[in-house]
Amino acid sequence: MKKGLLIVIALLVVIALALPQVIGMQTQEQLNTRVAEIWSNKVFDVRPTAYDRGWFSSVARVELGFTEDYKNQIEESIRQNSAEAQLDLKIANLREYLDTTIPLRVDVKHGPFIMGDAYSFGLATTETHIDSDAEWVEEFLNLAQIPYLFEVRTFTGFSGVTDFDANMPAFTIQQQDMRLAVTGVEMTGTFEYADLRLVSDTRLNGLEFEAGDLKTALRNMSIQSDNVKISEFLWTGTVKGGLDEFSMNSTAPQNPFLMKMDNLALTSDTRLADERLSVDIDYKIAKISMPDGIAVDDLEIGVAVQNIDFTTVEYFYEIQQSMPAQATGSLTDIPPELQAALHGMFSSSPSMQIDPIAFKWKNEPLTANINIDINGDNLPPQDEFDVMNIGVWMNMISATMNIDLSQPLATEFATLAARQQLYAAVQQGAQIPVDQIDTLAEQQAPILLLTLKQQGMITDGGHGYVTEISYIDGKLLVNGQPRPLGPMQ
Repeated sequence: MKKGLLIVIALLVVIALALPQVIGMQTQEQLNTRVAEIWSNKVFDVRPTAYDRGWFSSVARVELGFTEDYKNQIEESIRQNSAEAQLDLKIANLREYLDTTIPLRVDVKHGPFIMGDAYSFGLATTETHIDSDAEWVEEFLNLAQIPYLFEVRTFTGFSGVTDFDANMPAFTIQQQDMRLAVTGVEMTGTFEYADLRLVSDTRLNGLEFEAGDLKTALRNMSIQSDNVKISEFLWTGTVKGGLDEFSMNSTAPQNPFLMKMDNLALTSDTRLADERLSVDIDYKIAKISMPDGIAVDDLEIGVAVQNIDFTTVEYFYEIQQSMPAQATGSLTDIPPELQAALHGMFSSSPSMQIDPIAFKWKNEPLTANINIDINGDNLPPQDEFDVMNIGVWMNMISATMNIDLSQPLATEFATLAARQQLYAAVQQGAQIPVDQIDTLAEQQAPILLLTLKQQGMITDGGHGYVTEISYIDGKLLVNGQPRPLGPMQ
């Protein structure tokens, strides 16, 4: 009995000593595989460059940069859109930045018994940070006076679920008339390898950037996500974001201004069912303050896109990413491959609703909505399809737009329109005293609204004015009355 017990103990010791080496080998293989799976795209290139495997721990080195295809596309785009003067110098300077890679060092501790500040039982733990051996990294850390730029810690259990947390320390950098201050970034979450599901919570306490007379700042930004990667190009799931404050302030003597947004919120939900994608996005901003005393309150915009064929979306992205910049840079010369992808996308009869469009200006409300439907049955054959042909769009689209605004807000908009017309008349030589334009615009606003009402462009809506514009079966209607479309090409 004693002998059997000793054998079992010896076997457990051997397993305990051997398993870290086995897991270390598996960790190296999984690192290469997971990097390829998670970062497979045409923009970023993530390459494991070294893996020093030990018995209980290992060190991996990874480089993050842009792919050569993406760098070539950026370079070609610059060549097409820049003057010849000093073009080669611009390209050389650009290449210097595009060729810069971010070196990462990953310290791995193998399971099943993981020794550190505390004992744990699992597959592996990691600590990842930017490798300070790189010259530019060392210079930045010295300038910011921080020990590291960011650090990511993970724990992976045998179920294949990885828990992680990350942080960036607060730092301030001042160089001549430029200043960058970051008050810390924190992230927590989990990643399930089997399902490629990422759940994360990211928070940025604050950021300030000053350059000369311009200062940009944001405060308390948060992003929560729960997404599953379903293809090389697409994740489904939800994203929620918030920002307490964003501001831009210029103290330039010739053009001072202050633009500020308070309490921004974003929600997004992407779903896939029966090979059809649906996307819902909602934006909310409590208050927008702009120069000249302009203020918008309670802004909300909701966008819903439905019935998008997933297969053609994948094909569209694949074609777009595989083409050089010169093939996709012109709107008037779209390659046949992209035309085919768009034809397939429209064939599924997708639709889009923008609802609501709502805000208050001087505490007066405006609400609106837009509905757009594409009838895939009205598409021409693929070999005759041209996305730039307006006739194709007129034949397959139906749309409606509803606008409801208060009477004071309608008067305000009419006054602004009249003021612009008067200023335009002055620029064309009309003898109108500039100091009387505001008074004349206020006098003309009721006349303009009455004219629009008589023309049937607006109707009474109780508290204000409403209008409905629709395009259905090739006919344009405004409040139910037909209107000429004009020449279409």
